[in-house]
Amino acid sequence: MTLRSKFSAAILSSVTASLVILHAAATPAASMAGPRFEPAPCPFTPAPDQVEGHSLSCGFVPVPENRTHLEGNWLRLAVAVFKSRTVVTRPSLIFLGGGPGTTVLDRFSPWVSGSRARDLTADRDFVLFDQRGVGFSQPSLYCQEIVDQKYRTIGSHLTRDQETEAQVAAAFACRDRLVASGIDLAAYTTAANAADVNDIRVALGYDRVDVWGLSYGTRLALALADDFPEAVHSLVLDSALPPSVNQVVDRVANAERAFRVLFDGCADDLACASAYPDLETVFYDLVDRLNTTPASYLAQHPRTGVVHNVVLTGDRLVRTLVDALDDASLIPFIPLVAASVHHGDFTLMSQATSLLTFDDGRSAGMFYSVNCAGEVSRTSAPQVFAARRTARTEIAEALSEDARLRICAEWGSAQPRSSATRPFVSDVPTLILAGEYDPLTPPAYAEIAGRTLRHSSWFEFPGIGHAVVPTSPCAFAMMIDFLAAPALAPNASCIADMRPPAWVIPGR
Repeated sequence: MTLRSKFSAAILSSVTASLVILHAAATPAASMAGPRFEPAPCPFTPAPDQVEGHSLSCGFVPVPENRTHLEGNWLRLAVAVFKSRTVVTRPSLIFLGGGPGTTVLDRFSPWVSGSRARDLTADRDFVLFDQRGVGFSQPSLYCQEIVDQKYRTIGSHLTRDQETEAQVAAAFACRDRLVASGIDLAAYTTAANAADVNDIRVALGYDRVDVWGLSYGTRLALALADDFPEAVHSLVLDSALPPSVNQVVDRVANAERAFRVLFDGCADDLACASAYPDLETVFYDLVDRLNTTPASYLAQHPRTGVVHNVVLTGDRLVRTLVDALDDASLIPFIPLVAASVHHGDFTLMSQATSLLTFDDGRSAGMFYSVNCAGEVSRTSAPQVFAARRTARTEIAEALSEDARLRICAEWGSAQPRSSATRPFVSDVPTLILAGEYDPLTPPAYAEIAGRTLRHSSWFEFPGIGHAVVPTSPCAFAMMIDFLAAPALAPNASCIADMRPPAWVIPGR
């Protein structure tokens, strides 16, 4: 039995340590002319039904690294425009990816295909882009040092302190290299990202745009609407992360809540409860046992083909299954994965490791710059420790924030804006979508976001984890319905037809 493939699991085909920076020589003309789109070949492989130069065009939009110093470095944002199939009569739709630091062009472009592509480009353009420091945008803040550290230690049984030290050392090695290359780490912020989105809008000649944000992209979408209200026609917040919540403090509680939904969901299903009796006890006993006596197995990297020996501690099991809770296609397998490991069968765990743990696509440099400035800067160690004390030890220890707190203390990120945590109050039409099993941005976040968005409606989708629209045809249809008439509540009748996870049970 194999795990279902993860949505858009394309990983960057290669990573280069070189950094491309545009310097001041080109900035006067660029700044005087305003934002511009520079056509270039698409750096990714689109879906077979998308034809470059016909239904799809790619290029770069130059933006200043630091908008208070236009004579400094300039960046090139990689942009893809899926063109309207007919005369444009509606605002174009711009997608804002999550992370921060998740590549969009490589992962999402293959998804724009078939009926989805037709719906997304009916009377409008659909725009994907890699945020500054991410993916095909230049320069890249990718941290090969962190990836290398992962593979150096994945076959070792480290204490938690040793694991933290290794993570911190790798992050600082990346930081030092980026700074030495001329990167201003403090210039990578949510406010800068919002200004970038506005520059893309202007460069492409759009008036107001519809904005679909996913996870961190929802926080970016709200910042865009706050800083450039004239630019936004409507908002779709998928897996909402409103500015007033603190995801670092909430991380353990959010994950424990998702596991609670999982255990209850299995217990409420007769077949699942029969196949995996007392799943919660079995799972937490397994975590404790593996932390005392780790197991090991082999897992193959999907891109390099290298087979790694993996030492499985309870902490690593928790982190892998939290990642699996993100994905609606993987949730039905989680009880079987836990039961298989409990009985000494690591076949499915090996596949999960290849699919999830070996996903190396995130730009960690971008993540730390943005997250340290926007989230960790308003977080204290006592806050995090207090939150951990109210959660199960197995989850709290596995999801410790010790490394992130130490890294952010010396990363060199920007100071947060005074308005960074202020709830965004607006009448902009907004659709908010939440997944029942989401371990990162729970449905409660959607409710919080909706309280100050006065023209909004929010919906919870059963059996869905993180990233609702890409994984739920119902949510996608509701988004398309909403974009056609943002002043009206979308038709949500399809939610009633959704079912709990179809639990994978041996012999059935």
